[in-house]
Amino acid sequence: MNYKHPNLFVMIPYEERNRVSGYFDLSVVGEEYAKLLGDLTDELSTYAVSKNDVGENAVIIPILRAGMSMSNRLTKRLPKADVARISMRRNLHTLKPFVAWDEFEQIKEPESKRVFITDPALATAGSILKTLEHMKKYGFKDENVVIMAMFGCQSGIERIFKEHPEVKLFLVHMADGIREDGYLLPYNGDTGDRLYGVRENEYVI
Repeated sequence: MNYKHPNLFVMIPYEERNRVSGYFDLSVVGEEYAKLLGDLTDELSTYAVSKNDVGENAVIIPILRAGMSMSNRLTKRLPKADVARISMRRNLHTLKPFVAWDEFEQIKEPESKRVFITDPALATAGSILKTLEHMKKYGFKDENVVIMAMFGCQSGIERIFKEHPEVKLFLVHMADGIREDGYLLPYNGDTGDRLYGVRENEYVI
């Protein structure tokens, strides 16, 4: 799990990850991640968040539902940032996502905006890739994008950088891998369900 990329930043090395319970404590990591992000990006302020940054000319894009667990804390760090949500659904058989709705039309001059996409679990990377593809229709630029995830696997990360090499990606942990059904190892279940309860019609056949 020593995958390297110049635009990938892993906050807690794989070998230091706490694996006692077999999965990640989402209730803790969601808050701590956004808090740590502010400290970490002070050192990387050329493209992310400097110490005195309040989010001017920035937009936070949470991928619903799970992305809200991170964006809520990030808006406290960047109080002047716009928030534009995007909602996804997935095909039960192919696991491929599609956009149900978004709030991107409200963002003025998207081509100049700094963008923070929040989505805790980066598994197949399908939702993030679909979001990036959808954002381009509105004029957002890859070079202005920072993706924030709690944990992700190498295969999903490689897909992102293959198709969008200019984006930056922050992770808390590297996962072991991915299951056949698209969930990360160790198995965490559906992140949105664990945080907010089971949602009906998550999958569309």
